[in-house]
Amino acid sequence: MITPTGLTKYIGLAFIVLAIARFTPSINVTGKFILCVGISSFCFIIGDYALFFLEGLTSSKPLKKVLTVVHNTSSFCAILVAIVLVNVDLDISVKMVNALSDSVTLAGLGFVIMLMGLKSDRMLKRYFNEKITDFKG
Repeated sequence: MITPTGLTKYIGLAFIVLAIARFTPSINVTGKFILCVGISSFCFIIGDYALFFLEGLTSSKPLKKVLTVVHNTSSFCAILVAIVLVNVDLDISVKMVNALSDSVTLAGLGFVIMLMGLKSDRMLKRYFNEKITDFKG
């Protein structure tokens, strides 16, 4: 049985394989597809932010509910965009698709890098708190 975290890893691996296969002439990836992948990735990033802030909360049930809804909704939207939007016929110019794709990709990368920093800060804070506790104890 595939767990939700396992499914996420398999989806990620599939995109990595697609990226490698893109270098061969047998794979043709359109700008619209890349835009949809970018939007889907951005939705996953928003869900990851919600989980990050959810893990940091010790109280505030209403905020926990909101963050849970944000996480679930963004995950649903990510999957919806990757499966449905890529198959919808959009009347958008190639120039606009490329601009949107670039913007979503750059924003997503910025959010990912920022989240990596936030997670590192949290990890270092926990590490130093443990060392201080060990030193005092």
